[in-house]
Amino acid sequence: GAPPSLPTTTHVVLIVDAELAPLPFELMHQLRASHISAVSRDVSVSTLLQRLRGEATEVKKAAVAYAVDPRNELHVLPPPPEKPQTAAGSKKPQTPSAGVKEEPPQPPQPLCAAFQKDVLGGERVAFAKDWPPALLGSSQLPSGAQWQRTISKAGAFVYAGAGSLLAHAPPELVTPLDLRSLGACLLFDQMESSASHRRLAQEANQKCATRISIESAHSTAALLSLAGVRSIVLNQWPAAPSACYASMLGMLTQLGQGNTLGAALRTLFRPPDAGTTSSANTPPGLSKDGAKGSVETGEGKKEGEKEGKAGGSRPGSRPSSRPSSRSKSRPESSQADKATPKSRAKSPNKKERPSEADAPPPPPPPLSLTGNAVLYGLPSFKLI
Repeated sequence: GAPPSLPTTTHVVLIVDAELAPLPFELMHQLRASHISAVSRDVSVSTLLQRLRGEATEVKKAAVAYAVDPRNELHVLPPPPEKPQTAAGSKKPQTPSAGVKEEPPQPPQPLCAAFQKDVLGGERVAFAKDWPPALLGSSQLPSGAQWQRTISKAGAFVYAGAGSLLAHAPPELVTPLDLRSLGACLLFDQMESSASHRRLAQEANQKCATRISIESAHSTAALLSLAGVRSIVLNQWPAAPSACYASMLGMLTQLGQGNTLGAALRTLFRPPDAGTTSSANTPPGLSKDGAKGSVETGEGKKEGEKEGKAGGSRPGSRPSSRPSSRSKSRPESSQADKATPKSRAKSPNKKERPSEADAPPPPPPPLSLTGNAVLYGLPSFKLI
């Protein structure tokens, strides 16, 4: 019979040791190839098999619980306004009419207030209007019983705040919970401000080394996985609150559009490797396999050499003491310009020449989050 066809995309699972877990393995160019659809981690092979034997990872949009800034100590900048949509039949986006002044930058606002407006109010995440009330630090400091009830009864759980989740909900509260019905934990943690940094430092002075190590990203993912959570997204190191909040809005928007968790994470934080892009994204002057095209070879190269001879700037020759042929004070320069108009159009300046290693990537994520957010578990989690 015919050999079985190979899949067009591949899901890579990394079994990472706790000592090596802080390294951003997901940013290696081998794992950013176009045929790799998702890259996730797991704590062991047995834990991965247990996840695969479970039920489907689809959760209703109204079954999401949240806990935002339990201490009410973080402030974020308002996210930038959405770009105007392109008018039908036109290639350029609509621009504001003349005379309209741009709005001045808004001051930082409390994280809880921004979450209520952008997420719960539906301005940025429309489906979040149906979420039941949960934990907001602006209302009260959540108790241990509230943490347990909110996490255990949710289909998906979203946390945004300072420090690790286990710094607010201690391990002794999370460990006894049965979280097999919890499809995903989206932990936008490790936000850091001056107030939270001082508070967390004071609390760390009263904790032993073992307790501090449990609050790390790898240990947090391991504890939640043993409790039954199928997918966990969390940050590996501290990040600015505004950047982390923007990534949360982007992640919820991607999930609301029907994308899987792995696809949403790759779109936001894993820009494709420049060396593995398709021909559609190949920069001008480069062929699909990365070799120089007609801009640098053939007719363009010969015309470029003619231009160098006409202007006295042939590559490899000694710099001439005469003024440049492009100087406006010499009449010969205009004749040289008229003699080789095509060569000038085909031989761009150094500033305009595209780099061989860089293809036009999608808009880059915040620098502090590139490689910071990692996925433990299954990337197939989806909101329906």
